[in-house]
Amino acid sequence: MAVRDMAINGGNAGTAVDVSSPLPGKSKTILLIDDDESVRHSLSMLFEIHGWRTIAALSGAEAIIVLQNEAIDLIVTDIFMPDFDGLEMLREVSKQWPELPTIVLSGKPNWGDIDWLRMARHLGAHAVLEKTSAFDDVLREVEAAVLLGADAI
Repeated sequence: MAVRDMAINGGNAGTAVDVSSPLPGKSKTILLIDDDESVRHSLSMLFEIHGWRTIAALSGAEAIIVLQNEAIDLIVTDIFMPDFDGLEMLREVSKQWPELPTIVLSGKPNWGDIDWLRMARHLGAHAVLEKTSAFDDVLREVEAAVLLGADAI
């Protein structure tokens, strides 16, 4: 089931996702940034089922405040949000928290003439995924990014 499908189906993840745990003995914190309530809810549930603590933010501006006050291990962000989008978020994170891995999600990867996910990758995203990606793909990228962040510390 895809991220967007889970959001539409009220957060029912089904049985397709293999339940695994984060790094042994240590819970990691994911900062989830998306202006879509249903996506935030669905992904928060998915991450928490797998043992990760999730802090949700509605925009990049709100996320910066969280980053200044919380220990974050990974950022998962949408691209298109009001006032401070995911690409601006990537630029800010690369300046202030260069060791912090970021995964970018988008429901509009090729909006207009621009490949937004490719641009996010160029700006330093650890991984880029469409919101139609399967939960297994999202979890695989989150696990890889969390391990990457742990190796950087």
